[in-house]
Amino acid sequence: MQLMQGWMQRLRTALIAHLRPGRDRQELLAVLARAEALHSDAERNMLEKMIEFQEMRVRELMVPRSKIHAVSVDDQLADIEQLMLARGVSRVPVMDGDIDHVLGVVHVRDVIAARRRGETPPIKQLLRPCLRVLELELVSGLLPEMRAHACQIALVLDEYGGTAGLITLPDLVHEIIGEIGEDGQPEDDELHPLHDGRFVVQASMHIEELAEALARPLPEGDYDTVGGWLTAHLGRIPKHGERLEIDGMQVQILEADPRRIVKVAIRPLPQ
Repeated sequence: MQLMQGWMQRLRTALIAHLRPGRDRQELLAVLARAEALHSDAERNMLEKMIEFQEMRVRELMVPRSKIHAVSVDDQLADIEQLMLARGVSRVPVMDGDIDHVLGVVHVRDVIAARRRGETPPIKQLLRPCLRVLELELVSGLLPEMRAHACQIALVLDEYGGTAGLITLPDLVHEIIGEIGEDGQPEDDELHPLHDGRFVVQASMHIEELAEALARPLPEGDYDTVGGWLTAHLGRIPKHGERLEIDGMQVQILEADPRRIVKVAIRPLPQ
């Protein structure tokens, strides 16, 4: 009896393994094509991209070296700020001589903070480390690396150790969900400068980080984020499009729902 039960269990396991769909990429795509639980092409396309994403190499998504916007370690802070504003980027690689010798990256938040304090430090003092990956690495493995190193930009190296390109977290996100943000600008950055002197700020940004980036003191309270700061000031959740002046800042609510603030535009007023 026990022998028969063991045989039946093995047969059942083998049968389930044979009938279970999704054993490889093609089977998964076939399952998605006929899945009744997916109610829109957008949902189906996103899941299909996630499946394809698992087999992509870094070099397929990277910005090639010829299109990298980098600055020199000898550049002036004001010139770097202007380049960032003109290109609409929040991080740029800093090179020593040429693009094959990248020292690190500089963040627009650090540049703006230094400029608002009236300081012009050498760019080396503002350098942040830059993750380095090989062009043949799978992008599915790059995401955990970026998370582990709290890094949103990676230098891509070729087989000889030279710079093959650059890849950012928005590149990876875009590959799965497509364009996000107005005018195609990625929205994953917590602080993004605009040409008119305002800053687009994610409500989830820590209030101390905002104060540091703008070189302006902000009051402490029973909150940690920009959204909590605004909600505490108003005593309610503001509506989309609402404008207010608070603690020396002009604030416009760019995105909000009945439960939370998502994104705001902030203009520091003259002190």
